Amino acid sequence: MGSIKKSFSVLNGKYIPPMETETLFMKILKNKILLIIKI
Repeated sequence: MGSIKKSFSVLNGKYIPPMETETLFMKILKNKILLIIKI
């Protein structure tokens, strides 16, 4: 999880504003939680 966050923040620095990155990250987390619940 930590490594994903690091690479995500690197992408954020280059392409995406921090606030948008946070919302995208939350969406990814929600999707992962939903997948875990489905399994």
